[in-house]
Amino acid sequence: MWNVKRVNATRKIQSNSHDFEAELKVLCKAHHAHLVNLLGYYEEMGEWLLVYEFMPHGTLHGHLHGGLVKVSWNLWLKVANQAAQGIEYLHKDASPKIIQRYQVFKGHPARWNVGNLGCRLWFSSV
Repeated sequence: MWNVKRVNATRKIQSNSHDFEAELKVLCKAHHAHLVNLLGYYEEMGEWLLVYEFMPHGTLHGHLHGGLVKVSWNLWLKVANQAAQGIEYLHKDASPKIIQRYQVFKGHPARWNVGNLGCRLWFSSV
């Protein structure tokens, strides 16, 4: 199973297709246990479909505000630790380094991942 995101018209207007495709190629190469992986993408006649790893248990926001699970201190620590590992990979170890807005997703029962289905990137030269 996959998550598929259709890129909206606003995003396409904000950057040209060449820049957007370059961002996608970088994201497809970024793999870590605590990232929502971009598996691939498809473009036809100016419309983009992005294919992401399926996150069967939703977002952290859904768990906090949707009553999906009672949030204990142990769970908070686990979420913070795993999300920090994914963000650290993007900021320190990815090549090029990737800085973006993040959302936290629950993948499998014991794993939390960071990702951004909006796909807005800034590349760090540091």
